[in-house]
Amino acid sequence: YFIILPLLASAVGYGFSGGLIAGALGLPANLALFEILGHPEFSPASKPIAEISGVVIGAAFGYLSDYYRKLQQERQLRLKTETDLRQALKDRDTLLKELHHRVKNNLYLVKSLINMQGRRSADLNFQRACETLSGRVMALSIVHEQLFSKAELTSIDIRQYLGSLIAALHASASDADRPIGVELECADRELPMDTAIPLGLVLNEALTNAFKYGHRDDGSPLRVLVRFGESEGKLMLDIRDDGRGMDTAGARADGSSTNLGMRLMDLLADQLDGSCGYLREEGWTVCRLRFPAASVTG
Repeated sequence: YFIILPLLASAVGYGFSGGLIAGALGLPANLALFEILGHPEFSPASKPIAEISGVVIGAAFGYLSDYYRKLQQERQLRLKTETDLRQALKDRDTLLKELHHRVKNNLYLVKSLINMQGRRSADLNFQRACETLSGRVMALSIVHEQLFSKAELTSIDIRQYLGSLIAALHASASDADRPIGVELECADRELPMDTAIPLGLVLNEALTNAFKYGHRDDGSPLRVLVRFGESEGKLMLDIRDDGRGMDTAGARADGSSTNLGMRLMDLLADQLDGSCGYLREEGWTVCRLRFPAASVTG
């Protein structure tokens, strides 16, 4: 006990070097102890084996002590790193939420300024241009509003986004003299902001065109159906109305258009590596946007 306990204490307290030195001094201490007690015959019979045993035991416990100490330091370092990362992530989320909130507010301010300027003018064409521009700004602001309300800031619920955009456009276009019914068919799906923004802008342009040109000759309510889903590896947005359709005077013979809104839709479709165009299908006027689902990373 007088030899082993000090050896273990030295190994635990001072690591490998302490255990090695204590093990080497174990035999001399053993011999000195029994000499003091007056019983040198109690000392180990094989002194080399006793010395080697002391060195091995001391070195082994010292190594284990150093290893345990390193594990504790690594654990503390990982805990500190994890705490720092959690705080950095929390700060990033707070900053991004504040950024989206400010962008949303600024876009609403721009929208209000556009509406005010449109009301100040007596030019009907200018008023309509302001309404169209206001709708485009609103499509952008709703994206940031959706992101601000979510815990995950990289993607948004496309069903909720399209529903909010449709409701806002419908409220501004529908009146008692010209009722419009709008339906949305869309599965729950998360899309990244880079995909949601051009998608919303295309929907804004198509719905604006449907509300503007989709009159019914018999005066009955206009029906608009919006569908978004996936088919054959492509995501597809369909905006269809049962009105008499758009005036094709703005379309060129090669299929392209001189209308600014339609050119914007073509550019947005190119941004998604897809295509967008109008067609007549079983009595419906259809605006169809198709783009590869594989390009969506949300």
